[in-house]
Amino acid sequence: MTLNDIMKALDTLSDDELNQIQSHIQQKRMSDSKKHDLSAYEGLSNNQLWEVVNTPFDVILDRRLRALTEQRQMGHLSEAEQQEVLNLLEALDKFILKRSLAMATLQKRGVDVMGDLSGR
Repeated sequence: MTLNDIMKALDTLSDDELNQIQSHIQQKRMSDSKKHDLSAYEGLSNNQLWEVVNTPFDVILDRRLRALTEQRQMGHLSEAEQQEVLNLLEALDKFILKRSLAMATLQKRGVDVMGDLSGR
């Protein structure tokens, strides 16, 4: 099956099936990036660490998480949507972890991270 075949097949799927695929893709991306420890950040320059700190959470994922959260408050989520919320929360947790590790590495190097951030 070619990428073109897959793209055509995607056009035939329901919203629930597309959500399941999106959830699977997010799980795969997250499992590929599970290895977050402080030592991985120690090899980065201060500029690279600041890039991590200043990179915002993915706008599309954030919007989807907000939409699902609102939908959950107003009614019921399907099983696939509930799983998608869990996956999105895991992505947010990883984002926060990466940012925190970058900040901790900078702080360890004597950078006043909180002072620099509050001065903006």
